[in-house]
Amino acid sequence: MDYLHQIDSIIQKSRNQLIQYEFLADHLAIPESELHERYRELVKHHKELVGMVGELLQCNRQLKKKNMELHKLCKYDVLTGVHTRRFLLEALRLEIDRIRNEDHETVVALVDVDDFKSLNDRYGHQIGDICLKKIAHTMRSKLRSYDIIGRYGGEEFIIILPDTSESNGKDIIARIRKSIESITMPCFGNSLHLSASFGYITIRKNSTITMDEIICGADKALKIAKQTGKNKAVVYDPSVIGAVWKGRD
Repeated sequence: MDYLHQIDSIIQKSRNQLIQYEFLADHLAIPESELHERYRELVKHHKELVGMVGELLQCNRQLKKKNMELHKLCKYDVLTGVHTRRFLLEALRLEIDRIRNEDHETVVALVDVDDFKSLNDRYGHQIGDICLKKIAHTMRSKLRSYDIIGRYGGEEFIIILPDTSESNGKDIIARIRKSIESITMPCFGNSLHLSASFGYITIRKNSTITMDEIICGADKALKIAKQTGKNKAVVYDPSVIGAVWKGRD
């Protein structure tokens, strides 16, 4: 706002001096030296105006850059590069609203890296961070362009598979699980073998299920996967209490 006020003042001053200069040059017998002096003042104010405009444009570019960086921080997790929890939950809310008005299904999966605490304790948080980035990249590479993945917290991720039946969701999750299982990372002379467990739930048309219930259901299925050996995908059946394991994949 200060820049705009200063620029407006300089423009007005330059405009007034230009009018005076033109009038004096055309109608009055003013010494040429005085006219030149007035002209130099006009040029000076014009340069000031150009400088102020340049500074304003530079500030505007910096502001846009900072806004883009802030938007990126709000949308993407700094460590893993996938979406943030905030963005993820908003996307899930919108997907729930869409399902209620359209004839399709969506699969939501909660993913937890197996034995991550032990990995951190043994090799350190830096290695743990590298593993999280590798797993996040692997999962993202196996998803479709319109699927959504985000970091829910710590070593947990949520995957949203729009327009996906339960059987198709099972196949996609199986591919992701097997891809993580195949990751081998050299570390201090050892080879780290990573894996993750999945709990997933299908949201169907006309469902009145809430976002909290979706996450809770997926979490119950995830706990079954953890309790029955890890490195598994378990589907939650909302028609019964608890989760029903429908196979390793």
